[in-house]
Amino acid sequence: MIFKYLSDEFYIKYNHDTYPEILEKDNRPYTQTITNVNGLLFAIPLRSHISHDNVFWSDKKRK
Repeated sequence: MIFKYLSDEFYIKYNHDTYPEILEKDNRPYTQTITNVNGLLFAIPLRSHISHDNVFWSDKKRK
């Protein structure tokens, strides 16, 4: 598994006021799965404790 971290430049460009779902934690690693559909690559972020309706729950009871 490779851990990725968001840079300070990322947080400046995608600020919390405009993008409130982005968590502002410098030391938080982000996990994603990559899938190829008809030659197009998609990165699907994996996250827990999501508070909006656009989510696929793998374990809704424990979020």
